[in-house]
Amino acid sequence: MATRRVRSDAWEWLTLVDSDGPFLSKAALKSFYPQGLPIADPSVDDVNAVFVQEHTRWLQSSSNATDDASRDAQQRWVTVVLRDLLGWSEDLQLAPSPDVSAQSPSGAVEIKPWAALETDGAPRALVMVVDRVADLRAAGTDGWAASAIDRMATLLRSSDVTIGLVTDGRWWALVSAARDVTTASGVFDAQVWREERQSRDAFFALASFVSIAGGAPEKRLERVFAESVASAEQITEALGDQVRRAVELVLQSFSDVHLRALADGHPSPLPEDPKRVYDAAVTVLMRAVFLLFAEQRGLLPEHELYRSAYGIAGVREQLERDATTGSSKRSTTLSRHGIDFSRRATRCSTVPPSKTFACRRTAVRFSIPSGFPG
Repeated sequence: MATRRVRSDAWEWLTLVDSDGPFLSKAALKSFYPQGLPIADPSVDDVNAVFVQEHTRWLQSSSNATDDASRDAQQRWVTVVLRDLLGWSEDLQLAPSPDVSAQSPSGAVEIKPWAALETDGAPRALVMVVDRVADLRAAGTDGWAASAIDRMATLLRSSDVTIGLVTDGRWWALVSAARDVTTASGVFDAQVWREERQSRDAFFALASFVSIAGGAPEKRLERVFAESVASAEQITEALGDQVRRAVELVLQSFSDVHLRALADGHPSPLPEDPKRVYDAAVTVLMRAVFLLFAEQRGLLPEHELYRSAYGIAGVREQLERDATTGSSKRSTTLSRHGIDFSRRATRCSTVPPSKTFACRRTAVRFSIPSGFPG
């Protein structure tokens, strides 16, 4: 299959992936594929005809068929994707070794792969097929609360395999779970692959035989995931340094206020215990980082009322504009984003249903510790 390199918007597909953990970072991908992932040239795309035919068949069957017929259509579609579209061919094993299995902590639930990519007698990737679900990250209901993706991570680590696929036909999760490393996963939506071809091509490139088990070992998918983990660690270290510097600046400002008050014959506005000041500064700054992360990931309300009353992503730009123009709004901006830390930043009732679970995980009360000045 002839390939070409995409030279514009090569990483736009990342915005369509529901990622969690140290999933494939743009920096890591660009270091392995500077011009973008290798994809088929439309003029010689020898898998597109198969994709269109099978994708249409699966969509029609999954929406109109009975449960049994729908399950047959699902398995046919998954098999075609693995064998033909990802190029696993004869290396696709639909009856993996029974020794590859894992259990829930209580031992009540056992899981096994539905299929595997095997070369030289060893599995290179495992596949789990689940019943149709709304979310592959949803908690289990069979006595084991782990989601389908978390179960795959458990299966991978117990089998010494690092790459796995979880799918219900529509949702395709690419999972990386190396030992002693945080699980990384990204979920692709096959239902939009006809309209969002870049997302489809990215998934085909990443989960292909060449990416997982063929090609140059130093460019295989597990190495890209390892580089993504290293990038995430570097970002975490850099973020820690930035927060520490921010705390130092805040404390220096507090110290200036303290000394100025004493010089003017006024009592210090700070509590007597300096540790309380330090703890409060760290608490507020870390919560600000948390809010910025949540806003960036779309986990908080996105309507204008929230952004104008509670959002903090644009505060720096607003303060810079106010300072440049000498606007009196500056004190209002500071007041709103300082005092309002004592209010609940988000309520689950304001979050769309699709993000309610994320809201439950991320909603937090921003209460200023007692003794904090102001």
